[in-house]
Amino acid sequence: MMSIQKQSGILAGASAFLVVLLSAAIAPMNGEDFGLTRRFTTETVFDRLSFAFSRSGAQIENWNARLGEQFAIFSLSLPNWFMIIIAIISLFALTKVIAKIADIKCDNVFAFLTTFSIIICLLPSFELITWKTILAGYTVPLIITLYVSTVFLTKEKMITVVMSKPRLLLFVSLAFLAGVSFENVPVAIAVFMLLSLTFNKMLKSALTLVPLACLIGWALLMSAPSTANRVALYKKMYGFKGFSVDYFINRALDVLLNFYNTTIWLFVISAICLLTLVAYKKITKEIVFLIIAALMVVGSMVVSPYTEPRSFALAWCIMIAVVTRAIFNFGPITTKAAVFFGIIGLATSLNLFSITLNFNNLMTERDSYILSNLGKSSCKEGLFVSTPYTVNDYRFINNRDIWYFNNISQISKYYGCNLKK
Repeated sequence: MMSIQKQSGILAGASAFLVVLLSAAIAPMNGEDFGLTRRFTTETVFDRLSFAFSRSGAQIENWNARLGEQFAIFSLSLPNWFMIIIAIISLFALTKVIAKIADIKCDNVFAFLTTFSIIICLLPSFELITWKTILAGYTVPLIITLYVSTVFLTKEKMITVVMSKPRLLLFVSLAFLAGVSFENVPVAIAVFMLLSLTFNKMLKSALTLVPLACLIGWALLMSAPSTANRVALYKKMYGFKGFSVDYFINRALDVLLNFYNTTIWLFVISAICLLTLVAYKKITKEIVFLIIAALMVVGSMVVSPYTEPRSFALAWCIMIAVVTRAIFNFGPITTKAAVFFGIIGLATSLNLFSITLNFNNLMTERDSYILSNLGKSSCKEGLFVSTPYTVNDYRFINNRDIWYFNNISQISKYYGCNLKK
């Protein structure tokens, strides 16, 4: 019979899962969401898809060719229930893939919900789940990337894939998709794969096609004219005047500051867990290689003219996996840890829901105000809108009203109303 502690951990974890999912469901349009789609009313799904294909083509040609950007366009153009389905699948898949990295058999409710609770307690930013553009455009490609990486965590897994042509083809295809998803992640992940293949003496196997496919996808993305256009614009926006010692010092300090502000507690906890695993010889060389890849991604941000904290997401997932691995590797404390993380996770999810609901109410009020003026003279002459939300707690809400007002012409196009700030 299942113990009271286990039942409590499961109940708290399940409640947290539902509350986080509900938060994702009620999250409003935010910032760049408005720039990737248009307002739909009675259009059919075919009409929505037709628009999405056209919008995606223009985006690939002129601004952003990343896979996630295209998926976000289609997701935002379809009815909201589609985004809810993405949230459900993403929450489930992210939990499973982190459990795989942690070497946890997540084949029962207790293990799954305990892993999920740990994620919710430690995740530095919920924009990966509640911001529509980021959920579809960043989290989904990140899950694909992490899933491909799990093949290279043990020699047994690598042999299993090599022995099956359908599986090999699947992972080659997914690796290519991972390659066209990010500018700074694919090279680091390919290095991880190649290190794992080399130290497991499988570099000459057909599995080498996986990192090769990842690098080919990345090369295509980086060679796209739209990538060059976007890079040039960002360099201009942030006053880039060429690489220099001062530039790298300033960028390194900015990256470290953002990392400290968003990730310090996760870093400290995961470092303690990592040292504990090393002391008890419960860490593998493949996990070390994956940590090296995460460090490469974080380090690569020094080259970028600005720092986006979500770029730490790969490192976040790996650090959370290290913590999860430590918890599950010490059996006597696992049940108590499940209750602890379950309760803290539920409290965190309820806080997330409260903040998201408030954010949704304020954004809905502004949306209703604009919609109520459609077709009126105020929309033709210029309808003034103001920011209803000034609090910006990055962990729970990444308020993108700065983008909203800096791109008011795109918002006007979305609504079909001449908006003024």
